[in-house]
Amino acid sequence: MDLAQLENTAHLLASASADRRPEVLERTSRQLQFVPEGMTQEQDHRKKRVQGLQKGRGTCKHILNPAIWSKLPLELEQRIFAHLPLRHILRLRVLSKAWDQYVTGVLQGFSKVCAEVNPKLFGLLCEGRDYDVAGIMAVRIHDIDSKRWHRFKHNTVFEDQFIVTMNAGDGGLVCVVSLDIGKTENPVVIEVFNPLTKQRRVLPNLPHALSSFQPSMLQLVMDRESATYKVLVVGPSEASVRGYAEGGEAAAIYSSVTGQWSHTEASTGLIFGYEHFWDDDGSDSELEGETQFYYEMSRPTPCVYDCANGTKISLEDGSSPWITLTGASCYALVKDRLFVLHKETYEDTHFGGGVVERQRYCISEYQAQRQQPHWRKLQDYRCTEFENPPDNAKYHLHLYACNNFMLVTANNNGRGSFEHNLAWLYEFGKGEWQAISGLRLEECGPEKLTMFELAWDAIP
Repeated sequence: MDLAQLENTAHLLASASADRRPEVLERTSRQLQFVPEGMTQEQDHRKKRVQGLQKGRGTCKHILNPAIWSKLPLELEQRIFAHLPLRHILRLRVLSKAWDQYVTGVLQGFSKVCAEVNPKLFGLLCEGRDYDVAGIMAVRIHDIDSKRWHRFKHNTVFEDQFIVTMNAGDGGLVCVVSLDIGKTENPVVIEVFNPLTKQRRVLPNLPHALSSFQPSMLQLVMDRESATYKVLVVGPSEASVRGYAEGGEAAAIYSSVTGQWSHTEASTGLIFGYEHFWDDDGSDSELEGETQFYYEMSRPTPCVYDCANGTKISLEDGSSPWITLTGASCYALVKDRLFVLHKETYEDTHFGGGVVERQRYCISEYQAQRQQPHWRKLQDYRCTEFENPPDNAKYHLHLYACNNFMLVTANNNGRGSFEHNLAWLYEFGKGEWQAISGLRLEECGPEKLTMFELAWDAIP
């Protein structure tokens, strides 16, 4: 079998169902003529692990012989394995220490191949506590090929302390802010991680002006070409601290190039993100400088931070020069683009020939204009599946978005067999909607979810 035939095998794996994939691999193995007469005890142990790797929804009748694949060039082996379903790729970590390092990105090569084969992935991160254990958050990753959701756990820095979290993501990386309530000095901990490879980086302590207060805004911006990123944090500040915003707000920017925090500069311009609103926990202290902790009151709302003036403008505030929308309550902010799910009134022809006014759901896209700040409408998105919901059913709609995708979910809050979860995915590159499996949430409500893109080769 030549390289072209093996390349064809990789494409067959991508299109084969879970039940037929072992058959494709076995047929390729026979054509390679690498079948050994016997196997050592170590090979047999690895064989069982590979058998577990191959098992999908059905029963695997064909066992992949690891001795066969060990004779293939590593580059080809990685290329073929990169076409496996997402969950199976993650299970490659059990094969050996080397494969564990390939999947987690410690050894470069495989992550780049996976990024080429799977360039468009997205996930959802559940804020706050999960699994009834502090410091563990739920990550839902969607497999485009199988249209299935996969559930994973992410352990934050502190697993044994109750923490409050806020997050932001871009370019395949996610940034999480955690509060360790067991500490009185520098309790704010910020980490950047890749949900696919599990690579993480804990950032240095925040500058003094921000280190003891709950941040109100967080944003991560990644440059894919240079593979660098910046993290912006805004929060309450002591006005006497020099070098930061005047008044009650302070801001700092972390650069992955320098590995340090710095003051925001006027040249940074406007940075868009979500503003978090907090309420104190009822244990205020009159001691000056003592750390204050708060709990989030409501869903974060879009806002913009003006680095030149050191001010933060809430986009939901009616007096804001940015806002020109009325009655919009479901937002999704992607950098300087704002997506709004709302109802609109339209005229429809009645059976008798008359005209009647009806309502339907649609999504409007706006882009921020920095000159004379305002939102400029770009276009509307419509999806026949959810624009006219049935009259005899009540569904709650939620909107999420990231760079490549837009997601609308609908749930009826039913229980047991009466629970219905629906979802529709829009890919900006293709310009079309597709129905995907609904998202069932046990740990948190849909308003606590953040959508972000994924990338195998993103390094924190």
